[in-house]
Amino acid sequence: MTLAEIACVVGITNNPSLYDPFIRPEMNKERQELILEQMYDQEMITREEMDEAIAQPLHFTGTVNSKEKGEDTGAYSWFVDALYYDIIDDLVKTRNCTEEEAEHLLLNSGWRIYTTYNPDVQACIDAVYEDVDNLPYVSGDDEQQIQSAMVVMDPYTGDVLGLAGGVGDKDEQGSLLLNRATQSTRSPGSSIKPIASYGPALEYGIITPETRYLDGPNVRLKGTDWMPNNYDYSYMGVVTIRRALLNSLNTIAAQLVDQLTPEVSYEFVTKNAGLSTLTPEYDCTYASMALPSGIWPPPIPCSPTAVCGPRRGFTPTSPMPRATWSWKTP
Repeated sequence: MTLAEIACVVGITNNPSLYDPFIRPEMNKERQELILEQMYDQEMITREEMDEAIAQPLHFTGTVNSKEKGEDTGAYSWFVDALYYDIIDDLVKTRNCTEEEAEHLLLNSGWRIYTTYNPDVQACIDAVYEDVDNLPYVSGDDEQQIQSAMVVMDPYTGDVLGLAGGVGDKDEQGSLLLNRATQSTRSPGSSIKPIASYGPALEYGIITPETRYLDGPNVRLKGTDWMPNNYDYSYMGVVTIRRALLNSLNTIAAQLVDQLTPEVSYEFVTKNAGLSTLTPEYDCTYASMALPSGIWPPPIPCSPTAVCGPRRGFTPTSPMPRATWSWKTP
């Protein structure tokens, strides 16, 4: 490392958040120059060495400049970010170690890691999410970029093929950031119905695709006074389960939860479908089981297939992204 680079790194340690060269390059540069001046005052370097170090341009991996030059930016992809945390969590559980010890194992053991990553799928996701012009929406007086996330899964296996945890060029943002695809709970809307209502009702023999229910404004539930409307406040009369699911009718989903009871629905989605962010005190209710408010996105892309008969093992409860790794060193 050059004298300029050494002073830059030393400057970070006093306050990493304030002097992070990726977030506040101007503050980092001021700190670097202060250190060089102190080294000169203490006769550790000459005036010529100080001036030369101050004038030297600093180049950081993971920035726009390094990317334009074709250099390795060093920033993890959104998929690797998620994989990194998944492996750390698995190591903590399987090896009974701390997160720090797990991280050391991951970074220093020379393991070969095999994932479900599909580069073609990821390229399609990146083509949309890395260009903010594709999502030209801002919010607030400061015009903050509206964020979005995506998870693409194989509906037959539950494998995660690609994902995006935010909008914008990931190389410019850095590694191990907040991954909205895996770390932020979101309302699943009607995509939860196949798991929380239709799925268990089929599983326990309450319905078949041709079972008929009344979709109407005067339908009432036995266990509660609550009853949702359909999103457009229109009703279709007597419909089959197949048609109710096709049209995502709220009234039918609520009636199924009523027959199952919220407790049975809750047990089904937490034990069979792997939804780990629900809590019994808040989510074991009619409204939550028919239209829950917040879960992690990963199981949701495959939820419609829960009633469509996937022919191979579908395991939405596996780690996200699901991956295996070899314990052998290269």
